[in-house]
Formats: sequence, structure tokens, C-alpha cells
Amino acid sequence: MNTTHTNTQPTGATTTTYRALTSQLVTDVAVDSGEPQQAVYDRIFTRLLFLYGIDVYMYPRGRNESLLVVAERHDVIDKVYALAYAEKLYFQSYEE
Repeated sequence: MNTTHTNTQPTGATTTTYRALTSQLVTDVAVDSGEPQQAVYDRIFTRLLFLYGIDVYMYPRGRNESLLVVAERHDVIDKVYALAYAEKLYFQSYEE
């Protein structure tokens, strides 16, 4: 019986969650762009809606629950991470 496990996180992120990685990417983009973090999150969640039809703002949230936690609970955090990563790549290429 083969019990191979697949890693659904980015390479090298065996102990770091998508939520933590996404948060760090958003912080990096905010610093690189000079924008507030909330503006970066708003842009990412808007793209999530337009590209995937997922509106995290419409999901029920607990008190003081972040949208990243909501995205994680609804199993779309990988898409949020991918969009945050694309933002980071955009600003890296813009700086060069």
C-alpha cells in the first residue's frame, strides 16, 4: 500500500501556512508600492471575485476574524496566495 502524501503548500513551506505566507507577501507589496496593506488586500480580493467568482466579503465572519481566515476556512486560500504572489512579482518587475 502506497501512502504518498502530496504537499499542497509552496516549496519549502512545510511548516508555514498559506495564510502566513500570504500575509507576508501583502506586507512586502505594501512596502514596495507605498500603499496601505488594506489597499493591497482589497485589490487581491477584488481580483479573486473577478477571476474566480469568489466573494470572500459575502461569507459569514466571526468577530475579529480576518478575511484570510475566512478564505482558509472556505478552502480558497491557495487562490488568495497565488494572487498575492502575482502582486509581488509585478512590483518586483516594476522595480527592475
